[in-house]
Amino acid sequence: MRPTEAQVIALEHQQTLNEAHGEIETAHPGFLGSQDTYSVGTIKGIGRIYQQTFVDTYSKVAACKL
Repeated sequence: MRPTEAQVIALEHQQTLNEAHGEIETAHPGFLGSQDTYSVGTIKGIGRIYQQTFVDTYSKVAACKL
C-alpha cells in the first residue's frame, strides 16, 4: 500500500519539525554528546571555579565535575 499525497506531506512536515527542535540521526548511536562549562564563582586564594557538564545524548547519562 502506497502512502497518499497527504501522508507524504505530513511526514515531510514532521521531519522538518524534528530538525528544528535539534533532533539528529547518526549512524553511530552513543557517539554524540553535549558539553557545557559554567562559572560557579570564586574562592579566595584559589580563583575561579567552573563546572563542566557532559551529557551522553544517547543514553541520557550526565557527568559533572568542578
